Amino acid sequence: MSDGGLATSMGHEINIDSIQALDKRIEEVAAELVRLKRSRNSLLTVARVPPEILGHIFGFNITTEVGDPKFAGIQKDSYNFLLVCHHWFEVARRLPELWSFWGNSFEDWKRQLPRSDGTAPLDLVLDGAECQVGPADEALLDTLKDYTARNAIRKVHLRSDDIRLLTTIVSSLTPEWCIRDSNIESIALNGVDVTALLAHQRYPKLRDLSLSGRFWIWELDWHSVDQNITGLVNLSLSSNALNSIPSVSQILSLLTSNPNIRTLALESLKVRDDIGLDSNEPRVQLCHLEKFSLTGDFYRVFPILRQLELPERVDHARLEFSNCMSREVHETVMPYIRDYFQRDSRFKDRLGIVVSRTNDSITLRASVIGAGYHGPDGLPQHGPPYLSVSAIQQNYTLGGFSEREELCVNILALLPRENIVYFETNLSLRPTMEAIVVMPNLEALYLIGMLVEDGFLLPDPNGPDMHTKLFPHLQRLYLQDATAQYFDWNPLFRYATNQTSGNHPFSLFLFGEYMHICFEVAQRIEGLVEEFVYDRDAGCPFHECDSYQM
Repeated sequence: MSDGGLATSMGHEINIDSIQALDKRIEEVAAELVRLKRSRNSLLTVARVPPEILGHIFGFNITTEVGDPKFAGIQKDSYNFLLVCHHWFEVARRLPELWSFWGNSFEDWKRQLPRSDGTAPLDLVLDGAECQVGPADEALLDTLKDYTARNAIRKVHLRSDDIRLLTTIVSSLTPEWCIRDSNIESIALNGVDVTALLAHQRYPKLRDLSLSGRFWIWELDWHSVDQNITGLVNLSLSSNALNSIPSVSQILSLLTSNPNIRTLALESLKVRDDIGLDSNEPRVQLCHLEKFSLTGDFYRVFPILRQLELPERVDHARLEFSNCMSREVHETVMPYIRDYFQRDSRFKDRLGIVVSRTNDSITLRASVIGAGYHGPDGLPQHGPPYLSVSAIQQNYTLGGFSEREELCVNILALLPRENIVYFETNLSLRPTMEAIVVMPNLEALYLIGMLVEDGFLLPDPNGPDMHTKLFPHLQRLYLQDATAQYFDWNPLFRYATNQTSGNHPFSLFLFGEYMHICFEVAQRIEGLVEEFVYDRDAGCPFHECDSYQM
């Protein structure tokens, strides 16, 4: 069919010029619509955010918080923000940091390699990859060497069970020539020899250093490390390997070279005490420390604590010692606990305390109660500062539960107990009473595994406080996994009667496996307390009220 025939088919003549004119008009309208949308977007608040800040927001968006934050990867579909608008796309396109992540597995690296143009600083992250390095990966290793030569690596976070893989990668990142400055800002390595990596480069930008597992540092030239690493903000060393034992003086030397450390974690770290108890060495000043964790064998890690001078305020401190006896905790650790509470003025505020004991350990956790007092579960909200002390006793020659409970009470005696408003414990009734009778401002009491017996939470009938309330400000009493002596809950009723006399209402919460209060006692308690929460469907041990209706 000819063009003329096509134009007049179906009995109608087609006006080509009119169609072309309409197409042009459609293009103009579409362009005008885009212009109007951009003008509208420019009026939004987010449009006034500087590109640098918007880029940081994008960076936070693409980093996952699941798992270990040191090995954070890219969230699925996290680049969808590129489709929001032209402005967002242009900001992201001009932000190299967004394109510096190859993925967090070795297979991701190999897929990304052909697309890597080398313009962005490399964030090298490997999270638990189990694949092997083979001859086919020479191109990847050459690329890593090229990044190292151009000083274009910003982050090295490597973790894998394949030590050979990690060693090969780290070797590619270690220059073989003279010492030079490196732009690496963060290092987190698990189970790999770091001797050459740390000794062959200076790290003026390094702020985060985390070494864990069997990192071989026995032969490390610590003097060179002290000179090469001087700007750390966060330091974490964790290893129980026998072949990676530094000395106390080496650890202290590293801390001395990095006076601006804010977060320090020394966990399960075996050290050789080359200083001794009678050392006249000056203590290391950590004036900027905010978070501190020291755990491990008492005889191996306590020599480090002995040589540290902590600042007046530490938001979070955790001390956990194994292989020690209660006497040693009392004589050596408790002075540090006392000093911690006395020097920080924030502990003169409202405190929350958790003290507990298990078959082989005692634990104390203390923190300041936040401004928003109760959370969704009705429990107080804890905020900084925070102290956690745990002593794991592996030698039972000094006794059992009674000794540990006595030690818990002694530790509590170090606290400003008049400021304690929340107390949680699984101690038995006698040591609990010894502890809480000197906490006059308690507002919430959380008891775990308590035996409810005659005189439960009541003052001594033959003592000077027989006609007073132990807790005049108590608002909430929590009983978890409590048991009643001879299945008799009347002592709880008598306590509720005493506590609510004189128009002092409080709320009672009972929960735990197989906890049950018979209907008659429950009715009597409900008439006394402001709120009574318990499992109304739990079976009665007497088989007398299984079918009651409440």
